[in-house]
Amino acid sequence: MKIEMSGYAYVRADARNVKDLRTLLRFLDDNKVTDTAELDWSSGYLYVSVIEDATADFIECGDHIPPDHKFDVILNTHDHEKDNTPAMFDWPAIDRYADEARPE
Repeated sequence: MKIEMSGYAYVRADARNVKDLRTLLRFLDDNKVTDTAELDWSSGYLYVSVIEDATADFIECGDHIPPDHKFDVILNTHDHEKDNTPAMFDWPAIDRYADEARPE
Protein backbone atom coordinates (compact mmCIF):
# COMPACT_ATOMS: atom_id res chain seq x y z
CA MET A 1 0.00 0.00 0.00
CA LYS A 2 1.32 3.43 -0.91
CA ILE A 3 0.63 6.21 1.59
CA GLU A 4 1.16 9.82 0.55
CA MET A 5 0.61 13.08 2.37
CA SER A 6 0.27 16.47 0.70
CA GLY A 7 -1.06 19.88 1.55
CA TYR A 8 -1.51 23.47 0.57
CA ALA A 9 -1.03 26.83 2.23
CA TYR A 10 -2.81 30.13 1.81
CA VAL A 11 -2.06 33.53 3.26
CA ARG A 12 -5.32 35.13 4.42
CA ALA A 13 -5.61 38.90 4.80
CA ASP A 14 -8.46 41.14 5.85
CA ALA A 15 -7.47 43.77 3.28
CA ARG A 16 -9.95 46.66 3.47
CA ASN A 17 -7.92 49.60 2.15
CA VAL A 18 -4.77 50.50 0.20
CA LYS A 19 -2.64 50.50 3.36
CA ASP A 20 -3.74 46.92 4.05
CA LEU A 21 -2.80 45.91 0.49
CA ARG A 22 0.62 47.54 0.80
CA THR A 23 1.21 45.74 4.08
CA LEU A 24 0.20 42.43 2.49
CA LEU A 25 2.45 43.03 -0.52
CA ARG A 26 5.41 43.79 1.76
CA PHE A 27 4.73 40.55 3.63
CA LEU A 28 4.54 38.58 0.38
CA ASP A 29 7.73 40.21 -0.95
CA ASP A 30 9.60 39.61 2.33
CA ASN A 31 8.63 35.94 2.16
CA LYS A 32 9.49 35.59 -1.54
CA VAL A 33 6.01 34.57 -2.70
CA THR A 34 6.09 34.30 -6.50
CA ASP A 35 4.33 36.78 -8.77
CA THR A 36 2.30 33.93 -10.23
CA ALA A 37 0.61 33.07 -6.90
CA GLU A 38 -3.15 32.96 -7.41
CA LEU A 39 -5.56 35.27 -5.59
CA ASP A 40 -9.02 34.47 -4.30
CA TRP A 41 -11.22 37.39 -3.19
CA SER A 42 -13.93 35.58 -1.28
CA SER A 43 -15.80 35.60 2.00
CA GLY A 44 -14.49 39.03 3.00
CA TYR A 45 -10.81 38.06 2.83
CA LEU A 46 -8.09 38.06 0.24
CA TYR A 47 -6.45 34.64 -0.03
CA VAL A 48 -3.05 34.19 -1.68
CA SER A 49 -2.19 30.65 -2.71
CA VAL A 50 1.37 30.17 -1.45
CA ILE A 51 1.76 26.49 -2.33
CA GLU A 52 -0.58 23.88 -3.77
CA ASP A 53 -0.26 20.11 -3.71
CA ALA A 54 3.09 20.06 -1.91
CA THR A 55 4.39 16.81 -0.50
CA ALA A 56 4.30 16.78 3.28
CA ASP A 57 6.15 15.03 6.10
CA PHE A 58 5.66 14.67 9.84
CA ILE A 59 8.45 16.27 11.88
CA GLU A 60 9.08 16.18 15.61
CA CYS A 61 8.26 19.41 17.39
CA GLY A 62 11.44 20.96 18.75
CA ASP A 63 9.72 22.10 21.96
CA HIS A 64 8.91 18.55 23.10
CA ILE A 65 11.32 15.88 24.23
CA PRO A 66 10.66 12.16 24.67
CA PRO A 67 8.49 10.64 25.90
CA ASP A 68 6.25 13.67 25.23
CA HIS A 69 6.39 13.35 21.44
CA LYS A 70 4.44 15.93 19.48
CA PHE A 71 4.52 16.18 15.71
CA ASP A 72 4.06 18.99 13.22
CA VAL A 73 3.65 18.74 9.47
CA ILE A 74 6.06 20.43 7.08
CA LEU A 75 5.19 21.17 3.45
CA ASN A 76 8.10 20.48 1.14
CA THR A 77 8.21 23.38 -1.31
CA HIS A 78 11.45 22.34 -3.02
CA ASP A 79 13.71 19.32 -3.42
CA HIS A 80 17.30 18.77 -2.33
CA GLU A 81 19.59 16.52 -4.28
CA LYS A 82 20.70 13.49 -2.33
CA ASP A 83 24.48 13.82 -2.23
CA ASN A 84 27.21 14.35 0.32
CA THR A 85 27.48 18.10 -0.13
CA PRO A 86 27.66 19.76 3.29
CA ALA A 87 24.89 22.15 4.25
CA MET A 88 25.46 25.82 3.51
CA PHE A 89 24.93 26.63 7.18
CA ASP A 90 25.69 24.56 10.27
CA TRP A 91 22.40 24.96 12.17
CA PRO A 92 23.15 22.31 14.84
CA ALA A 93 26.26 24.27 15.87
CA ILE A 94 24.16 27.25 16.96
CA ASP A 95 23.20 27.16 20.62
CA ARG A 96 19.93 29.09 20.64
CA TYR A 97 19.75 28.99 24.41
CA ALA A 98 23.36 29.94 25.19
CA ASP A 99 22.54 33.56 26.01
CA GLU A 100 19.73 32.54 28.36
CA ALA A 101 21.96 30.11 30.26
CA ARG A 102 24.84 32.53 30.83
CA PRO A 103 25.16 33.98 34.33
CA GLU A 104 25.11 37.75 34.48
